[in-house]
Amino acid sequence: MKKILFVLFVGMFFFACGKDNGSDSEPVKDTTPPGSVSNVTVRPGYGDVTLKWKKPSDADYGYTSIEYTKGGELKVLQATDSITIDGFADTTEYEFSLYAVDKNQNKVVEPVKVKVAPKENPSIAVMKALVAEPISGGIKVSWTNVTGSHYRICKYN
Repeated sequence: MKKILFVLFVGMFFFACGKDNGSDSEPVKDTTPPGSVSNVTVRPGYGDVTLKWKKPSDADYGYTSIEYTKGGELKVLQATDSITIDGFADTTEYEFSLYAVDKNQNKVVEPVKVKVAPKENPSIAVMKALVAEPISGGIKVSWTNVTGSHYRICKYN
């Protein structure tokens, strides 16, 4: 009797660990990209550009890839619903492509494209607005703050 039970036990174990019948197959990989971003707004700043958008309503939305070319080099940045990009020394118009990307790295095929030219870099604007006047014992330097940015007043003796 013990031999029969042993054979049954080993047989059950052997058949229980047999080939999978396909009921526990691997999950299907998500290859569907999210919807596109919408309501894109642009604001040119002094030496920078701010982009804002409404992200897609997809539950698996991850981020937006922002791509543009500067100095012949492709730049790629990431943000969720807005970004300020600085470092522009010119007022050239740039085209920005916004690609929504989901958590599985699926990227929309057709980006939303916007064009904007940054305003003149603040240091260049200040240099153009500088006025230097010789005064007794030194020089008086002044300028108009055309950027509206806060600045520090420095005094040198």
